[in-house]
Amino acid sequence: MEQIVVGMADCRVASEAGQVLATFALGSCIGLSVYDSRVGVGGLLHYMLPDSAIDPARGRENPFMFADTGIPLLIEQVCAKGASKRQLVAHAAGGASIMDPNNVFDIGKRNHQALRKILWKAGILLSGEEVGGDQSRTVRLEVGSGRLWLQTGSGQKELVAGFPRPQAARATAPADASGPGGERAPAPAATQAPPANGGAPRWTPGSWRAGSASALPRPQERNGPQIRSAFPEKGGANGLPGLNRG
Repeated sequence: MEQIVVGMADCRVASEAGQVLATFALGSCIGLSVYDSRVGVGGLLHYMLPDSAIDPARGRENPFMFADTGIPLLIEQVCAKGASKRQLVAHAAGGASIMDPNNVFDIGKRNHQALRKILWKAGILLSGEEVGGDQSRTVRLEVGSGRLWLQTGSGQKELVAGFPRPQAARATAPADASGPGGERAPAPAATQAPPANGGAPRWTPGSWRAGSASALPRPQERNGPQIRSAFPEKGGANGLPGLNRG
């Protein structure tokens, strides 16, 4: 795989399946990765400070040094490669207190607060983060799969297992049911349960049509032989009321 190193105050975007974006030695700095699995485009930003207002000239010269100028530019660059802002999955790592154990300057915490505020304004939520503490971190993003790796002094772990890439639907042929000699086995015969009424034909909504009124039981047959129909049979078709043709 081709490894693309993202330095301090730097940002890179990649869209090839064999590329890996990597940034090293994240102390109070924060590494922000964004990825769109639908098109296979990813980006990685390594910024150092939360707000470019402390040095506007430096912010114009290198916007990736600051969160407020670097994060919007990262989103703009991945979208220019075909990613959709609504589809971006974001992860962050860093924001530690390595050279400031007493949190005098609190750069890591301020970097993290600026990150969440800027992403919220952009309509992007963090899907995961590894921030704070007192150890350095290294982040690697595999562009082809979306897998995200985090390495610290205690070892390496997978933050994101990857995303399934969309594939074209394939038509699959049915399994061959031929026998040992090449002849196809006959299809099993459909079985039908015996009628529950002792073999008499059952009436279904589609079984009655014009000219088949005799298929319907007469009223007195439905109510039993001991009860006579309340409707006269004269003029009816097979004793059915309402069909008087006289």
